[in-house]
Amino acid sequence: MSEERWAQLQALFEGALERPESERNAWLDAACGDDGALRDELRGLLEADASEDDPLRQAVDRTVRELDETSQRASGQAIGPWRILRELGSGGMGSVYLAERGDAEYQRQVAVKLIRGFPDAQSLERLRQERQILADLEHPNIAAMLDGGTTEGGQPYLVMQFVDGQPLDRWCASERLPRRQRLALMQRICSAVEYAHQKLIIHRDLKPGNVMVTPAGEPMLLDFGIAKLASDEAQTGEAGAMTRSGRYFTPGFSPPEQLRGESVSTLADVYGLGKLLEWLMTRDLAPGEGDCPRELMAIIARATANELRERYPSVATLRQDIERYLEGRPVEAAAPRWGYRLGKFIKRHAWATAAVALALIVAVGLVSRILVESERAHRAEAEARLEAANANQVLDFLVDMIDAAGPARARGEEVRVLDVIDLASERASPQSVDDPALRARLLFALGRLYRTMEAQVPAMELLAESARLARETGDLATEVEALSMLGVSATLDDELGRAEAALLRAVELARSNPQLAPLLQATALNNYGVFLNEAGRLDEAREALERALEIRRSNGAPARTIATSLHNLAETEDIAGRPSEARALFEQALEMKEQSIGRLHLSYARSLNGLSMTAGQLGDLETAQRAMQEHLEIRQTLLGEDHHSLWRDYNELAWQQHDLGYLQEAIDLYQRAREHDARSPGGAARDWLFTNNMAAAYRDLGMYERAEALYRESLALRIERFGADDLTPHRARHNLAQVLYLQGRLDEARPLMEEAWTARRAALDASHPDLLRSEILAQLIELAEASSAEGMESLRGLIGALADALSDDNFGVLLARAELGRALIQAGDLGAARNEIEDAQRRLVETLNPEHAMALVLELDLARIEGLTGQAGLARERLGAQESAIHQRFPPESMHRRQWDCLVSQQFDVACWRASGSAR
Repeated sequence: MSEERWAQLQALFEGALERPESERNAWLDAACGDDGALRDELRGLLEADASEDDPLRQAVDRTVRELDETSQRASGQAIGPWRILRELGSGGMGSVYLAERGDAEYQRQVAVKLIRGFPDAQSLERLRQERQILADLEHPNIAAMLDGGTTEGGQPYLVMQFVDGQPLDRWCASERLPRRQRLALMQRICSAVEYAHQKLIIHRDLKPGNVMVTPAGEPMLLDFGIAKLASDEAQTGEAGAMTRSGRYFTPGFSPPEQLRGESVSTLADVYGLGKLLEWLMTRDLAPGEGDCPRELMAIIARATANELRERYPSVATLRQDIERYLEGRPVEAAAPRWGYRLGKFIKRHAWATAAVALALIVAVGLVSRILVESERAHRAEAEARLEAANANQVLDFLVDMIDAAGPARARGEEVRVLDVIDLASERASPQSVDDPALRARLLFALGRLYRTMEAQVPAMELLAESARLARETGDLATEVEALSMLGVSATLDDELGRAEAALLRAVELARSNPQLAPLLQATALNNYGVFLNEAGRLDEAREALERALEIRRSNGAPARTIATSLHNLAETEDIAGRPSEARALFEQALEMKEQSIGRLHLSYARSLNGLSMTAGQLGDLETAQRAMQEHLEIRQTLLGEDHHSLWRDYNELAWQQHDLGYLQEAIDLYQRAREHDARSPGGAARDWLFTNNMAAAYRDLGMYERAEALYRESLALRIERFGADDLTPHRARHNLAQVLYLQGRLDEARPLMEEAWTARRAALDASHPDLLRSEILAQLIELAEASSAEGMESLRGLIGALADALSDDNFGVLLARAELGRALIQAGDLGAARNEIEDAQRRLVETLNPEHAMALVLELDLARIEGLTGQAGLARERLGAQESAIHQRFPPESMHRRQWDCLVSQQFDVACWRASGSAR
């Protein structure tokens, strides 16, 4: 018999013993299913167990007596610094004793856990694992581990917090608490299990006996003896966040998959909590409680469903449903659930179904509003007929949307969510929905769907029409909502004039009509702040966003809405050149979003993107890469890998690869971003961005001529799109000036640098990284024309200020330090130059990438210093060691390849490689 078969047999045997004999046969039939051999083996075991002269039973009874004697002898013994007082309890693994300090250090009572008898390898491993699990858990409702060690006889032991209370079952029997107080207790138990799951720990044995209640009424979760670290799967080779159930658990509180000896996940604890909730809601209740309410029975039924897909997906969702019940809100478990029958259809048409479901929610809300207002106001019969007609129009509209996702219309092909929304938009015509007020709401809902799908052009069309209809019908709330969302879509589509006009009207309407809900004003202010961020008006943006956040917090806005405000404020700080402050706000937003909307959400992905960008600026490339990868996976999952809006993701992923020194890979990703942008409605709109970013990668490859051409193209595109005086073209001017400086063309670089520097000085704070970059370039040009000690000191100070604004390990800061080193070479201060270049190289290798392309370039600078100091042999040795890498990473036309050729020829002046690559 296999180990798994034996575990299954033993589990079912123990489960059968817990049931009355009259129920065992039916229970066995259900538990064994079609496995007749398993049923026969179990019946044989049960018959043997019932025999009074069974030698196995006699042996067990004898062992129990011996264990009782052992327990009595243990009293008074010392285990480490602890003296045993008495046994508290025992189980399949060992015994737990009450103990106290055996010395005079301090007074405290604890619980000491020992493996019974001679510990085998499996028992030792389980106790070791429990010790590791408890060491990772710090929660007010989980008994803490205090100490651990090994006895003189070689037995490992655990010392745990002693909970002076009663097991949950006894406590409930004595207190006779009403259900609401028990539910509050259950919420705290759920919180403890949820915390364990966040630590990748599955308890696997949740039952009343493993929950102690203190005299203050605080539950404490005990006994992680059969818990499992989900991270163990990587070591055991098991797939997913699963664990083998093993043989230690409690039938009646363990899920079917655990009884069958199958792998279990966190859903096993959801089942155990459901059984615990059932026990709390039906046993030893206060007088007058009556039958368990239907909503609670629905919660219990969902938590304890036999099929995994029918259970709550997490402990958090179970806890939230209990919270809804306590607050008098509808519980999710009590709603009609068609999941099983619709499952296959949903899998075939996941996005279309999601769109229809969202539209259905909107429409049902509209119908409900119509009916409720009709009843409440006792409108005239004519008005009631009109509202009924509206309801019918909404339902007809929904039928058409659902039909669009159905097999007849799809003809065996996958239906995209945008296809369904497009069809719905066509059907939302005055002929189909003839009430303008109702049509305004429907168009707003559809515009919001387009906005969610990042299809800004159709979103703007519908939202503008919704705002117009709402204005004509006097629906101020809908007009404010539509204008607010229209402003965001226009902002994201770079139509800043249209965005500002819509948002200013939304803000003014919300402010001048106090009868509107305060949260509408908060939405308008928040979205206006998003526009102001994009327009670079950061002081105004911060004021609007902080006011929106204040209104939301004071009016009980949902956590996801507050998280949105925090995200937008983080954007403000990021644009203002304060990445540390921005990162902290992004992290707060992510925490709130994870708790309120979950991780698989576009809004969560946006905040991950912000975290990635700011962490990258601060030199934390590990966090930046991890966040960007999850961000991209979420968006690809929700939008599809070919969605046009993924241009942002590939652009930012390219930026990361660039910072890590994978320059050709970055160029390929920038090109991929450009291709996705070309699929946008209206065609490519951001070549001004991609040409600049690709130019930067070509610059670092040493392909200065190619970089120069792209920077000039980007500058022209930016002037055409934003105007000559906008800060956006000045970024391209600065970058073009920089690549001209690198080619030694100072007369051409200086006027471009000065124009960008002047504009930035007028618009940006003194500590803004962009302004500091302009000042660094200005100082480098001045030093190239006439070196001076004062100029070098000034350059050091500017680079230090840039490091303060970003970090010492920021890629741009390290490039600036390399340029300082080269300026020192030109000035003849070769010792100081070596120090600067070696420090920059060390940071590149240690904090960014051991194979960073720019680390190779700095090897050339070090070889140059060795050649200039008469160490030609060392220079040749260094160049020989890097020959293969230089030729592999940089193309023949690269300035870095030309520098290598010159240095090998023992020509150490920069004029050699500049002259060999240009006819100027």
